[in-house]
Amino acid sequence: MVKADPTITQCQVNGERNCGTNFIKRLFANNLPAVKPIGYLSNTSPFGWKHGDLDEPWGLINSDGELEFQTIRDYKTESGETLFVVVDRNPISWLQSTHLSPHHAPELQNLSFSKFIRSPWRSYYSKIGEDASQDENVRLATIKPENKFEDYKSIFELRSKKQALFAGFPKRVRYVCYLRYEDVIADPEAVLAVVADSYQLKLAAKFKPVVEDKFGFSNYKPRQYAGINLFDALYIRRNLDWKSEAKHGYRPRRIFLNRRFLRCLIKGWQAADLVKLDPKGVECFSQGHPL
Repeated sequence: MVKADPTITQCQVNGERNCGTNFIKRLFANNLPAVKPIGYLSNTSPFGWKHGDLDEPWGLINSDGELEFQTIRDYKTESGETLFVVVDRNPISWLQSTHLSPHHAPELQNLSFSKFIRSPWRSYYSKIGEDASQDENVRLATIKPENKFEDYKSIFELRSKKQALFAGFPKRVRYVCYLRYEDVIADPEAVLAVVADSYQLKLAAKFKPVVEDKFGFSNYKPRQYAGINLFDALYIRRNLDWKSEAKHGYRPRRIFLNRRFLRCLIKGWQAADLVKLDPKGVECFSQGHPL
């Protein structure tokens, strides 16, 4: 295997909202002592918005009601020592998670899952937390045309467009590795070992798991989601971009009239019932070439 030059000193984690970017960032911080994590919250990623493009600054409404954008660095000339870690997630659990936390999309808060997956996705800049406020008046006040920064006909288009965007990173920056959230959850030590070996990074002497959520609360645990009914499951299957999903190792699982079908008909469908994961593994790139 060709090795990358051992020049990495920091990493930035990118990926669509609710893909596990904060979890991955903490995992790397815990176990790669020589690699400084940069960019945690959306407005602190130095090479563009972590849920968007490398030259896309993040904006917030300040206390005076004015839109301010973060200052970002030029990824073309200043990211040579940065490992960009791109995270994807099973489309079903991602939909379930995003339904519960549709960050920056106030119109989608508190919708039923059925209505959520059938609605347009529109994102707005706001003051911190106001887009998700439980006070409907506060939340809806953030919906202003001048503050809109994403407008997709559906959440499925949002996902497909972001996958295409992140797929182009190896042509634009020196070091990029692609992870699937499910693989990291299943065996974080194995994933870290592949990344460390590919980029000649030193692992911590003892593995340290992530035990805190993104707000610093202890006892981190993945969420459990309510099952998806048959009509919504079929709608999702029809609307996901399976050509794009296949590039990330996600393929539709066929629905048969068997015991699984009867169980799901009663309890609802989960990610494993609708999507099959190919044994894809970690993908690492250096200067546009796979390692």
